[in-house]
Amino acid sequence: MPLWRWEEKRPKTFFRLWEMLSMEELDAVLICASWDTHSEIAMAAMRAGKAVASKVGSVYVVRCWKLVDCHEKRRLPSCLWKNCVYSEG
Repeated sequence: MPLWRWEEKRPKTFFRLWEMLSMEELDAVLICASWDTHSEIAMAAMRAGKAVASKVGSVYVVRCWKLVDCHEKRRLPSCLWKNCVYSEG
């Protein structure tokens, strides 16, 4: 696509999660937010019928199990990843 045409198709931005999740043409949500909000956003997206990709965003086991339960009820594609920091010390 020529660069001049890109300006005609700017990405949409949202200030409220529910506005984005209510879009019918939205298939999936990639969560790039504060780590402590990942599980809540992921569950909201799954409840709205959207696939989810997110870093595991909770240190609380209870939140992780809630996320698993939400996924099992909806059976939507989801991807959770964890980054690790390795050091020589």
